[in-house]
Amino acid sequence: MDSKKKIVIRPSPVAYGDHYVLSVVFILFGVFVLRSVAAVVMGIIFFLFVDKLRRSHRYIIDDTHLRIEYRFLSRSEVTIPYHQIQNIRIEQSIVDRPLHIGMVFVDTAGTHSEEIVLNEVYYPEKVKELIEKKMNSNKKENQK
Repeated sequence: MDSKKKIVIRPSPVAYGDHYVLSVVFILFGVFVLRSVAAVVMGIIFFLFVDKLRRSHRYIIDDTHLRIEYRFLSRSEVTIPYHQIQNIRIEQSIVDRPLHIGMVFVDTAGTHSEEIVLNEVYYPEKVKELIEKKMNSNKKENQK
């Protein structure tokens, strides 16, 4: 199996929507109320900070592992071989469903810590199906 094939998933911008809206409000407040360049610059910096924060989370699905990375001020990485995954479930709120976002929870064998969570991803059903497909193909490959 070619392990160089990988799919990278990031949290949806919708999940950070309130932060984006707050930064735009701050920019508009700086332009129209304060008439301050400093306030506008701070709003732009906050907007870029929020976007960098969102993009610092990566969920990587390759042929043998599920990997969760966080790279912003610190670095964190969790790699889970598919044979350790016990259960996958998704959760979507009433607001998340029409936006096609949700959370994917991955339970693993042999860990006493909390389950692994892929936060606010687009089309969580498809992400779950993709992980299950990789798990099944990995089982078949190991049985050969």
